Amino acid sequence: MVREAISGGDFRTLRAVAIEESRVMAEIIGETENYHRVLKAAESSPTKWSAALFLFEARSLLSEEKRGLLKATLISLLIQLSSQISARGIRPTETFLTSFEPSLEEIEVEETIENALGKKKVEFEDIVMVGKRPKKRSFMLMLDISNSMKYEKMLLAVLAVGVFALKLQGERYSIVTFSKDAEIIKPMDWEMPVSALLDKMLDLKTGGTTNLRKGLEVGLDELSKNVAHEKLAVLVTDGWVTEGHDPLEVAEKYPKLHVLQVPLGMGGGDSEMCNNLVRKGRGKCVYVDEFECLPRAIIEILK
Repeated sequence: MVREAISGGDFRTLRAVAIEESRVMAEIIGETENYHRVLKAAESSPTKWSAALFLFEARSLLSEEKRGLLKATLISLLIQLSSQISARGIRPTETFLTSFEPSLEEIEVEETIENALGKKKVEFEDIVMVGKRPKKRSFMLMLDISNSMKYEKMLLAVLAVGVFALKLQGERYSIVTFSKDAEIIKPMDWEMPVSALLDKMLDLKTGGTTNLRKGLEVGLDELSKNVAHEKLAVLVTDGWVTEGHDPLEVAEKYPKLHVLQVPLGMGGGDSEMCNNLVRKGRGKCVYVDEFECLPRAIIEILK
């Protein structure tokens, strides 16, 4: 059955076997021929998410030597999926006044007339032009990886990070993950290829207590590193706080803090905490009732 599933690119069946009969799956895909057939089928699969889920599950079944190529294939699939979701729009711009430049088309009439008053002839230095440039913005994504952030949920979180990164290519952004402590995955002042970012995300260890305040503190420090006209932070969490001090004191220091409340564990989360966070942070709270919707919710919150 497994070999037939490999031949037919049936990754749902392959994943089910990997979960229920991990030893059998390890033996079969450990064979060099089957291993390469699986990777080739994943690369060309029309059901890329199913293929990505299987590869994510299969990593632990393979030798260290074979994990490298599998991980590279998984990252490639995640980037393709992220690209489909991110659908980058037009970057906001701002206007500015400058001296005469032939490449600019618009003249600031009032300023130019004022400079030319009393003169018989307008000189180039009298002309004031209107230019446009991308608006300086910086973004912060803080991701709760405590509690039940495992298996499919973790892969969806990695996909959400890919969507966030591709949407903001060319802009300043940082990514922080937190549970008991916080870790900067992508610093604000670093350039990082999306593939390297996803590679780092796939190596994260999840679980543990939730120190929401620590995540917010590290995120705020990162957001403060960049001078920008617009600063926006997105917090992905279920709202439960199981360690650390009150996070609301830090939330009110953010210029704008949005919360995506996601169901990490049982009970759906602490909605009161999530609403209080955005009230302090002057943002909005969005309840993501299905974890599968998180990548698209990232896009919506950035609009």
